[in-house]
Amino acid sequence: MSRIRDKYRALFNTAMGIEVLNDMAQECGLYDNIDTDEDRVLFNYFRSVLQKIGVFDKKHIRDNAIIRKLMELPLIPEEKE
Repeated sequence: MSRIRDKYRALFNTAMGIEVLNDMAQECGLYDNIDTDEDRVLFNYFRSVLQKIGVFDKKHIRDNAIIRKLMELPLIPEEKE
């Protein structure tokens, strides 16, 4: 599997690829609690996809890059009760 990271990045680094990746994230429970062994398997699979793309890496955890990018997202206003 030569240059697999480059292949994954090329596949998902388009508007359509990002939409598919987000759908996969939802289907694999990235945005949900991990309640069952099945949930854990799906979550771990999706994390492995992010690792192959090269965005989920221990270096990015140590240098706070993942959280720094998340903090760049626009603030969602709180719902009024």
